[in-house]
Amino acid sequence: MPAPATPGPTPIPTPADFPVTWNSPEEAMLHWAWEQQHMPLPITPLFASFVAPAIAGGLGSGLRALGAPVASQQLRRLNTYGYMATVPDFALIEGTPERVRQSVGERGFTMFQHWNEVLQPKIEALNQRVVDFDYAGASDAALLAQLDFVVEATNEQWQIHFQLFPGFYIPAAFKDACARLLGLEGLEAYEMMQGAPNLSVESGSKLWQLAHAASPLVRETVHSMDGPAALTKLRTSAEGQSFLRDLQAYLDVYGWRTGSFDVLEPLWVENPAVALEHVRLMLGTPTDPADEQRRGAERAETLAGECRVRLAGNPAALGEFEALLAGARNFAPLLENHNFHIDTKGLAVARFPFREAGRRMAAAGLVASADDYAYLEAGEIRTFLNGDHTDRRALTAERKAEMEHWRGRIPPAELGARPPAGGEDPFELEFGGGQVEQSRDPKVVKGIPGARGTVTGTARVVRSLSEAGRVQEGDILICDMTTPAWTPLFASLKAIVADSGGPLSHCAIVAREFGLPCVTATRVGTQRIPDGATITVDGAQGLIRIE
Repeated sequence: MPAPATPGPTPIPTPADFPVTWNSPEEAMLHWAWEQQHMPLPITPLFASFVAPAIAGGLGSGLRALGAPVASQQLRRLNTYGYMATVPDFALIEGTPERVRQSVGERGFTMFQHWNEVLQPKIEALNQRVVDFDYAGASDAALLAQLDFVVEATNEQWQIHFQLFPGFYIPAAFKDACARLLGLEGLEAYEMMQGAPNLSVESGSKLWQLAHAASPLVRETVHSMDGPAALTKLRTSAEGQSFLRDLQAYLDVYGWRTGSFDVLEPLWVENPAVALEHVRLMLGTPTDPADEQRRGAERAETLAGECRVRLAGNPAALGEFEALLAGARNFAPLLENHNFHIDTKGLAVARFPFREAGRRMAAAGLVASADDYAYLEAGEIRTFLNGDHTDRRALTAERKAEMEHWRGRIPPAELGARPPAGGEDPFELEFGGGQVEQSRDPKVVKGIPGARGTVTGTARVVRSLSEAGRVQEGDILICDMTTPAWTPLFASLKAIVADSGGPLSHCAIVAREFGLPCVTATRVGTQRIPDGATITVDGAQGLIRIE
């Protein structure tokens, strides 16, 4: 009797209101997942033309180096939303778990040291070269050369980004060991990883200290006005000017950030009014985030000590526990620190040569606004710097209108074809979160447990960091995802609910560091939870009840 046929991909019906034109039949049979965790909103043509290929190329290289059966990664802009697909290498499927385990064993436990000593200095040098260039004073030819350097630097940064994969897999291995050796569930294992210093908590702590050291006049100004008005008012007094100098010193270190992955938003270091909105929230927060992190470290060590006592009679098991715990405790600083330098600063400063080209195009009347550079592709901006003065006003207006047309829609979570079940990547399940079957009760939203604790409070639905001014002390943040730029918000919150991510995502890790209940991977929280509603969040169960 012949062996049963191996099941193939199952086509996913394309929604009528989200039509897609595929480039080939093969592309249509790939599994395209909406990149909600990193790109929840429409992405600009510029981002899609030079950042997306860098991310996809780096991810594909990193997975192949890890030992995964991946031929390449694809990141496409479909109806303005970012979708990722894996092109499998079927010849490498056999033996994948063994190859991955070997790669993690050989490189995972030294990856944080390698990042600190080799990779981070390289990233910082690339970023500094981008920042130091004289954009306004450069000729078109020199600006074009700098633009090409930035594209190359972006590619290099994302190749480095995914070299870190072996270190990312250790927490999932630690979680499995805790379940096998101690019968612990996932969040207890991840709580033992808390407390290692990292740049996300550090940036929040430094801003808290800055806010609480301000004079009464400054505190009253920031508390009573929105960011732009407060900035104007502070510039009129000696106390205000002194505070703004201190704020600028903070921004010179921690302000190389925007609220998203894209290339359109101004940086905090360029627009201190944005930072003042976060200072306002810090003024209402009684606890320094660093103190909360220290308490988390104490809780982690207490729990680890209890586990050591239970394993004391089994030296082999205790040795495995200690080795994996030591490696797993490097995960949060490895994830957050590389996010700070690559995902946050690297992407934020990559806009500089394109923005300067946009300014020059606007001055020449070729686009309506200097910010319209984001609605052009990298190649189109290159042609301008090469002397092509084609009028792009109609083109950028059309592309801007297209993004507005799709903005606010909720795109399908997946397109193309669904692969056969089985073989899920352990890190991706923990980092990206899986699919959760939603409750039939309209007042209950389900997700994945991210951080334990139960609280009741006011839901604040925020889909972009530009809306941070709406957040009040004690709110429960409902969002698509968070990046390190969102971290200062955490200190003022009661809990966090995210549509995407898993217990090893940035959102869940930082929530545990701040002692906040967290639920991730709801997929529908921003749609089903009304802004301003009273809700109860149970982080241990992954449940949200709309009261």
